[in-house]
Amino acid sequence: MMTEAQTILIVDDSSGEALITNRILSRISPGIRTETAFSGEAAMDLLRKMGALPALILLDLKMLGLSGFDVIRLVRSDERLKHIPIVVVSNSTLAADRVESIRAGANSFLHKHFDLDSFSKELRALLQTYLNNS
Repeated sequence: MMTEAQTILIVDDSSGEALITNRILSRISPGIRTETAFSGEAAMDLLRKMGALPALILLDLKMLGLSGFDVIRLVRSDERLKHIPIVVVSNSTLAADRVESIRAGANSFLHKHFDLDSFSKELRALLQTYLNNS
């Protein structure tokens, strides 16, 4: 279990998919706090205003306005934000999207599954990788 509550920022323009991710996270680790932004612009506004930065960003790739690629580049170019791990969580199965995400500065790429058990297992593994666990 985590020693202190950590925040994960979920950035997804689909409220349904953001809700599913949020519910899975709360089931995996009830102590995790989440913040949700429904656009790249909203994510950047929130990140710039947050006092305590999130421990992890789960980022959708294909959004209107600022895309996930844009958000990655903006976060990586900001001295205050650039250390935050970013995991792209996308419906895309295109290898080019995975490669471009990593090239832009994402730490990992996770395909959104229709199989919620598989998605839950992959999210659990990501939490173990990127969050401080005791």
